[in-house]
Formats: sequence, structure tokens, C-alpha cells
Amino acid sequence: MQVNVNQQFQMLLNRNKGGALVRAQVDAWEANGTDWHLVKSFPLLAVLATHQNTACQLPHGTYLCVFRVEVEESLNGVYDYDYFVDGNKVFFGKGDVNTTAASADSAAFKEQFLLVVN
Repeated sequence: MQVNVNQQFQMLLNRNKGGALVRAQVDAWEANGTDWHLVKSFPLLAVLATHQNTACQLPHGTYLCVFRVEVEESLNGVYDYDYFVDGNKVFFGKGDVNTTAASADSAAFKEQFLLVVN
């Protein structure tokens, strides 16, 4: 998936419902010859915020962004989230991480998208 934005843009993580804690982070990587350079990380860690809107800024360029989500059982394991970049729905997930008798089941998810900053 490719998302085109201006230098200043918004990231939004909606924690829609459930009794699990949802934490996320987006890492913006830039190709540097034969290697990769981490340009910036955008943490989305405010588990109490139903809608976490984050103002972002990056220089002009093309970035490979890695969206990482950790879901941890709390009240229960139910989770439902949506992730947007400048109003474009990029990723979503829902389910239940409560799959064992353990008191704190968890799961981690990772997705990638191309971010083009004009």
C-alpha cells in the first residue's frame, strides 16, 4: 500500500472497543544505498485514549513505514482498532487474544506501507 502526504500530516489510531490494551508504533525507514536508515519513530502508546491523533512531520522523500501493534489482555482479550494516515485507512484489526488460561495473553502484529512525502 502507498500513502501520499504533505510534510505535515496526521496519524490516527482508533481503539474502538474491547477490554485489551492496544499499543502501536510506526517506524519510518529510508533507503540509504545498500542499507536502511531509521528516520523517525511515531509512538502511539496512550492506551487510555480511544482516539489517538498524532501530528507528524517528515522531510520530502519516500519511506518504508513499519506499523507494529501489541495487544495485551487486560479486562478481557477483545480488541478492535483502526489506523489512519491523513484520513486514509491503512490497517485495522479485531479479535480476542485471550486464548489460554494465562492472565495476560498477548499478540503482536506487524505491517508495512510506503509513505511518500511531497
